Amino acid sequence: MYCIYHTPPLNTHWFNIACSFADPVYQNKRLEVLSNIWAKYRNFDFNDANLSTDAEHYSEITGFNNNTFRHRWSITHSGDAFWLLRGEVRRDF
Repeated sequence: MYCIYHTPPLNTHWFNIACSFADPVYQNKRLEVLSNIWAKYRNFDFNDANLSTDAEHYSEITGFNNNTFRHRWSITHSGDAFWLLRGEVRRDF
């Protein structure tokens, strides 16, 4: 449910290798709430069917009691034609 992916227009097939979602945790005398998610995906038909392409994403959000938040996000792409991949974060509100 939390580690979803979509098939890009090139009709390649990505597989969820690993996923870790942390339930929200209160910090700093309950003035902050932190949640994070990590996922790893693999593809075998991106460019060369004999090689794999990997994508690893990490996202962390901390909400503060003053109506602000901090978002940290990182990506690691490796393997066959990894330089063609891109990652982005879109605000959904």
